[in-house]
Amino acid sequence: MDVYWWSDQNSKAIAIAKVALKNEVTPPELSVKLAQAYKRANAVPQAEKIMDSIIKKHPKNTEYIKIKKTFKE
Repeated sequence: MDVYWWSDQNSKAIAIAKVALKNEVTPPELSVKLAQAYKRANAVPQAEKIMDSIIKKHPKNTEYIKIKKTFKE
């Protein structure tokens, strides 16, 4: 996923992340990258929904809160 994400191939990054999550690969960093890929693909509502769920599970993680705030820019 990282190769697609860093090379600005957001649709491929999204597809890979969805497969990983479907297969129960669930580190929060994967979901954060999926949210960021959605944002870069101009799918901000999906990105915000993912970040909301991550922040709900990790409310003290300030980095996740900062990332979500960038979606408003």
